[in-house]
Formats: sequence, structure tokens, C-alpha cells
Amino acid sequence: MKWLPYLQTLIVELWSLSLSFLRRLEAKLQKEVKSLPLYGGHNTLTTRIAIAIGLLCCLALCLNLNAQAGGDIADQIKQLQQDSRDAQMKNDSSWAQQHLADGFVAGNSWGDWQTKEDFIKDLQNKTNKWKSGNISDVKVTTFGPNAAVSHYTFTYDAELQGKHRARTVICSDTWLNDSGTWKTASTHCSLVKGQ
Repeated sequence: MKWLPYLQTLIVELWSLSLSFLRRLEAKLQKEVKSLPLYGGHNTLTTRIAIAIGLLCCLALCLNLNAQAGGDIADQIKQLQQDSRDAQMKNDSSWAQQHLADGFVAGNSWGDWQTKEDFIKDLQNKTNKWKSGNISDVKVTTFGPNAAVSHYTFTYDAELQGKHRARTVICSDTWLNDSGTWKTASTHCSLVKGQ
């Protein structure tokens, strides 16, 4: 989102150029078009049409840029979701420290809640061993530029907290943009099949 101020400046500049162009167009049309003067001798109908066209163009540009930004966010979250699982399988607590929001909570598929501190401590636990893990069917819904929810399927085989767990779970994660860094606020997984 570092490019957002530049985008806003660009939109303001385009708006300013559009108004300047419309003013010149209006002046030219008033000289060249010999129509009945409306509303006190000004050709306000032509002016209104030109302004309406300019506003529609600016609106179309803004909607297009907003739609592109939403797609970029979804792609970022999909990549972060994969990075999150990769870090988890490597017991990489540094990734979690950078990308878990303050107040983070995890609800795991065996019925326990974990705080950020518990989650990081679990990653640092050298007795946790991952044999395999596959994330699939990742879908992301964005809620403006600062919030997103991902949901996905995670199939894994691991030794976690002293118990063998080979299962498929469905999960959803809530992501927040914290000053330009996407962080997970919560994650929850439910058992689909396995032990």
C-alpha cells in the first residue's frame, strides 16, 4: 500500500486536468456553436454535458483502480497464507512474531485456544515434527484495503504436542493491514477427516 498516496495524487492531477480540459472545451464550444442562449446567455446545457462526461470518466477510472487494488490484496494474502503454513511446518517462530497481530488467537482442530504467545512457544517447541503438509483451495475475500479473510483446506501429518495427528482440516484466517504489514488476527481450523 506504499503506492496509495501516489495513486491519490494521480487521481487529483487527472481531475484537475479534466476540469481544465472541460473549461477549454466549454470556451471553444461557446465560440463555435451558435445555438439559442439558455439561462441568461450561457450555453449551460453544453457545459453540463461536458462536466457529466468528465465525471463519468473519473468515476470509471476510480472503480477500475479500486478493483485492481482488491485483486492485489487477495494475491498478497494468498502468498502470505502459503508462507504462514511453510513457516509453521519449519517451526519458524520469527515469521509468526512478525505476522501475528497483537491479540491474535488461534482455535485449533483438537479443541484448544492459543494466544500469540502460546502459538509462538508451540513453534519453538522442538518436539513438534511435521512430516507433510499441503494447503489447497485458498480463497480470499477483502473488506476494503485493510481487512481480508482467507479460507482453505490444510492436509497434514505431524507430531504435535506429543500426539500424532494426520488429518484434513478446513481453516479461516482473518488478516489486518497494520501500517502496511499484513498480520493474522485470528485463525480457526475444524476437523474434516483424520485423527
